[in-house]
Amino acid sequence: MAITQTSLMAYRELQPELGERQRIVYDAFKRYGLATDMEIVKLLGFDSDMVRPRRNELYKKGLIKEYPKRKCKVTGKRVIVWGL
Repeated sequence: MAITQTSLMAYRELQPELGERQRIVYDAFKRYGLATDMEIVKLLGFDSDMVRPRRNELYKKGLIKEYPKRKCKVTGKRVIVWGL
């Protein structure tokens, strides 16, 4: 079954306007759920200098929110958890 042009347009309207790197980080949170910055860094295989600014931009846009601290599965430190 093919996707109609109007369905595609409606889907795009529901998606927040994001840059390519923001979309990558946003999609990682969609797949992974609640995660620390370093867990997303490990999941994506990117540098933390790419992930943290994008996460911060998503937070400022209200697309992700802060959750209580927990032990990071990567660093072992208690840090803020982020998620949709």
